[in-house]
Amino acid sequence: MGYKDKLLSKTSKSYAYYKNSDKRRDKKEKKLREQILNLKKTYQYDYYYADFENILAKFYISPVVALPFTMEDKRCFSFMDHLAKYLRSTLPHKKPLVSVICPVYNYQKEVLDIVESVINQTYTNFELIVVDDASNDNTLDELKLLEDKRIRVISNETHMGLSYCRNMALEKAKGEYIFYIDMDNLWYEEYLESMMGAFMQLEDADAIYSGQLIFKDNYKQLQGIIFGVYNKSLLYNNNYISLSAFAHKKSLADEIKFDETMKTQEDWLFILNVAKYAKMHSIPIILSRFLNKDKRFNKRKGVNNAIEDAEIELVHEKVDNNIFKDFSQQYQLNKKVSIIIPSFKLLTDLEQCIDAILSFNSPFTDIIVVDNNSQDAVRQYLKKMSDDGKIKYIQNDINYGFTYAIEQGIDVADEDSDILLLNNDAILTKGSLEAMQYYAYNIDDAGIIVPREVLYAGDDRLNTHVPYGNHDYECDVTPSRAHKNMINIPLFFDGEILELNFAPFFCTYIKRDVYDQSIGFDSEFGRHYRSDRIFCNFVRHFLKLKLYQISDTKVYHKSRKATAKLKESNDSFDIMFVKNQWEPELGEKLGFKKPYWDE
Repeated sequence: MGYKDKLLSKTSKSYAYYKNSDKRRDKKEKKLREQILNLKKTYQYDYYYADFENILAKFYISPVVALPFTMEDKRCFSFMDHLAKYLRSTLPHKKPLVSVICPVYNYQKEVLDIVESVINQTYTNFELIVVDDASNDNTLDELKLLEDKRIRVISNETHMGLSYCRNMALEKAKGEYIFYIDMDNLWYEEYLESMMGAFMQLEDADAIYSGQLIFKDNYKQLQGIIFGVYNKSLLYNNNYISLSAFAHKKSLADEIKFDETMKTQEDWLFILNVAKYAKMHSIPIILSRFLNKDKRFNKRKGVNNAIEDAEIELVHEKVDNNIFKDFSQQYQLNKKVSIIIPSFKLLTDLEQCIDAILSFNSPFTDIIVVDNNSQDAVRQYLKKMSDDGKIKYIQNDINYGFTYAIEQGIDVADEDSDILLLNNDAILTKGSLEAMQYYAYNIDDAGIIVPREVLYAGDDRLNTHVPYGNHDYECDVTPSRAHKNMINIPLFFDGEILELNFAPFFCTYIKRDVYDQSIGFDSEFGRHYRSDRIFCNFVRHFLKLKLYQISDTKVYHKSRKATAKLKESNDSFDIMFVKNQWEPELGEKLGFKKPYWDE
C-alpha cells in the first residue's frame, strides 16, 4: 500500500471513529490532548526551582510554563533575557547573511505584521523570502506594496502547500543561515540578533532553537511559554519545537527537505530529520511569539483533527527512532562485560531478555542469571540454558530480593569483567551496550553509565515521569519528574550526554575498577530498593565520579510484572518491597543487623 493509500485508510478510519461518536474517544488520550494543547497548569508540577539549573531540569521533561507566573518563574525568565542580551553583544562586526523564509496563504489582514516583525529586526543583514501560495484574497496585493530591497516576493500560480513553498525558498536562499517565520507567529526585534549570537558561540552547531511566548486574543493575552531543553526521546515522542523559533545552516538544505506529502506535521518531521543528521542545540531564550487562535499548537485552518492524528502517527513511522546513532556500526566491545540478571518468575520476559543479548553474538558478554525461587518452568529453562553453555546460573530456594541477587551474580563474574546490571523484563537493543562501554571509558569522570529506559506505547507510567509525554508513543523515563534527577544541564544543550544524580538500577553499566573501589551494593540496608541510591551516592560523593545517561542507547522496560507477581504470590511483598526489610531469622542467618532507624 502506497503512502497516499495508507494515509487515506488511516484518515478514513479516523473520520468514522470521530464521526460516529465522540464519546467513544479514549478518555485518557482526550485528557492528555487538552492538557498539552491548552497549556493547562498540569505541567506546573511539584518540581521546585529557585535557580536556573532547576528550571532547565524541568524544561527537559516538561516544556510548558502556564500563567500565572511565580516569582521563581520570573527570575528565570529574566536570566533568559539577560542571556539574550549577552549573546547580542558577542556578535562580530561583520555579520553573516541570513535568509528568512515565510510562506503565506490567504493572510491579507496579518501578512504585513509578519513582514514588519522581520524588517524591524536589530540584525539587519538578512533577506526575507515571502512565498504567496496562490492566495485567493488580497494577500499578494498587500505584499506588492513592500519596497524594502531585502524582501523577495514569490507567487505560486496554484496552491502547493507549505512544504513546497519552503523547499522552493530554500533553493533560492542566498544566506549562510536559514530562519523560518510562519503565519500566526511574530518575532521581537532582538530575535535574529540573539539567535545569531548563539550560532557564533557554538562552532559545532548545525541547528539551534529557542522558545516561544503563547498568546491569544490578537497577542493581547499571554497564556504561557513553551521551551524544551533538547531531549531527543521526548522530541521523537511529542513535538515541542516551533519552526518559527528554529534555525539551521544553509548547508543542511542539501540533504534535508520538507516532506511535500504532509499537511500538518511537516515542520516536526523536518526538525526530526535535522536531529538525525546534524548537531542541534537548545538555546534558553524566548523572543518569538505564537498566536494560539484555535487553542491548539498544530491545528491549521481547514485541517481536520483526524488527518492531523493520522499524520502524527505517520511522523513516527517515517522517523522510526532514527534520530539516534547506531553504535554497533561505529564501535565494537573491546572489554568483557558480565551481564547480571536477577530473576523472579516472568518466563516469557526472561526469555526475551536473554534472547536479545544472545542475538548480538558477542564474545565479550557473559550472562549470569540469579533466580530468586521462581516456579519450575523458569528453573527448567535456566538449567537448560546453563547446560548448553549460554549462561551462568545461580538458583536460590528463597527470594532474597534484587540487591542480594546482583551481589551473588557479581561474586561469580570474572574479576576483570565490567558489570551490567539488567532487569529480567528489559530488552537490550543493538548498539546500546557498545555505546555504554564507549562512554564509560571516554568520559574521564564517568562512574556509572545508564541508557534510555524506554517504556512501550500505552504505558501509564510515562506521565508520572515525563509530564509532556504522549503515552500513545514510546518514551524514555530515565530523566524523571518523580526522581528529580537531572543536574548540571549545559546552558546550550546538544541532547547527547545528560548528567544525573540518580538512576534506578534497571540497566546500569559499571566499570570493574569503579566497583572494586566500593564495598558493593550493601543489601543489608536495602533488600529491594536503596542499593541504587547507596551506590550512586558513594560513586558521586566519595569517589567523586559522575552518573551519565547516554542518549544514543535504548533499553525497553516492560510493565514491572515481576513486582505484581511478588505482590500476589506471598506475604513477603510487604516486608521486602514496602518496608524493604529482612525477616528477622533470615537477616540473622545472613549476618545482617536491622538498622536502628528502620522502624
